[in-house]
Amino acid sequence: EGQPLRLGAQSVGRTSSLWQRSASRGRDRRGAMATPGQLQMYNKVEISEMFGLDHRAKNPLTGKIERIHIKPDEKVPDAVVYDIWLEDHTLGNSLRMELLRNELVLFAGYKVPHPLNNMIELRVQTLPKTTPEIAVRTAIRNLKAECKSMLEQFDEGVGAGPGG
Repeated sequence: EGQPLRLGAQSVGRTSSLWQRSASRGRDRRGAMATPGQLQMYNKVEISEMFGLDHRAKNPLTGKIERIHIKPDEKVPDAVVYDIWLEDHTLGNSLRMELLRNELVLFAGYKVPHPLNNMIELRVQTLPKTTPEIAVRTAIRNLKAECKSMLEQFDEGVGAGPGG
């Protein structure tokens, strides 16, 4: 329980061993900077968790590991919640803003349920004339076109600049 784990040349300890070691030295390390060779703890997301799907992305409806989970909202008509794994505020806010430009969308919002899960929940409600899926597809198509245009403008600007 209190033994540190060895990963390569660096020790990564369990919480109990961190507090035991710092208490045994007579000081609290919570605010102190670690120096090389000292026990260090991180809450940084592992690379495999940022770019790969694991058991947390298992869809409760299908039982399969999927990047996007589609859950109809039982309480609100014409509303769907999309759990999108391996994404963060960058895509969430862009999609929300693009969805809100559509006059058939009544509500578009997103949240990051936990910062270490690398997943967003996108909630979309539309008028009965359309569906949330059509609204999201249109928003993605518009964002794709906008990014393509921005890339073309960037390439023109870089090509016109010095050394280009």
